[in-house]
Amino acid sequence: MKIRLFLFIAVWIWLIAGCSHPSYPAIKEEKYLLTLNLRDSSLTFINQKGEHLADWAFDDMYTGGVLFPDGDRLLLYGTQLDRAALFSLSEGKMLDEWKVHEGTTGALYLKDSKEVVLANKGDRSLHFYNEKGKETDIVKTGKYPMSLAEHQGMLYVINYQDTILSEIDLKKKKVVREFTIPSSSTGLMIEPNQRELWIGGHGHGKEPQSQVQVYSLDTGQKIEQINTPMMPVNFASDGKYHYVVSHGSNMIYMLNDKKEIEAELEVGANPFTIEPFANEIIVAGYDSDELYFLEKGSLKLVKKVKTGKGPFVIFVKEENK
Repeated sequence: MKIRLFLFIAVWIWLIAGCSHPSYPAIKEEKYLLTLNLRDSSLTFINQKGEHLADWAFDDMYTGGVLFPDGDRLLLYGTQLDRAALFSLSEGKMLDEWKVHEGTTGALYLKDSKEVVLANKGDRSLHFYNEKGKETDIVKTGKYPMSLAEHQGMLYVINYQDTILSEIDLKKKKVVREFTIPSSSTGLMIEPNQRELWIGGHGHGKEPQSQVQVYSLDTGQKIEQINTPMMPVNFASDGKYHYVVSHGSNMIYMLNDKKEIEAELEVGANPFTIEPFANEIIVAGYDSDELYFLEKGSLKLVKKVKTGKGPFVIFVKEENK
């Protein structure tokens, strides 16, 4: 009898252990940022002072994600994975796994409808999910949809291996307009005051792209170019200035409302991402494994902070909502 009881308990413990997910250090800070690091598949958490809070290491290779408006739930996806993982940062644990389609290349949270949209290169579509992870809609786009931005009920998506940008009506879940753009475009920002859409890119073939392409949201036509060599791939804004990161030259450009460059700085090695955080602009150096804290309005280097290997995405938690 005792042997049977012992075996039952042992099997029960083994089953519980096999079904449980690993736990991570809980992040209780009110304000912090985190980087998704590709080369070692990890998250690095940094507070407002630039102090290291924690690292989370994963077995799965996550390549992107989206932070929910509550500042706590983080959904991570991998381009080669058929599932996405939903984490609670404050509890330090995985909450759920969503069944998704292999080939995810971009993500965005839609606040009005409380949906997550995942771009997928495999079927050239956008997949919409509710907050429970149930797929609710699919919209066909161009080749390799990737960069996403939302504005006034419209969703804009750059098709990386195509020469079109798709504009989707979010109520109708339908492509209603297409913009002609350069191939290998990436990086997307809405400039609401001027009703403009800014697009970056790598360039095609042997010709690297050196300009930000500016389009009118009203007409869909390109209206000007901003010289920011080379390979402008991401944008940030602090309400007064716009910031452009050009990873081909390791340059950060600060532009005023007339699109004039007021400051520029060479920083990091192969920077891909840039985000505003408190009174600073944060840039991640993919090959240098560092964050660079730059002063808003001047680009003065304030400090450098080490991360995991290959910081590729920055998420910012400003406060509990």
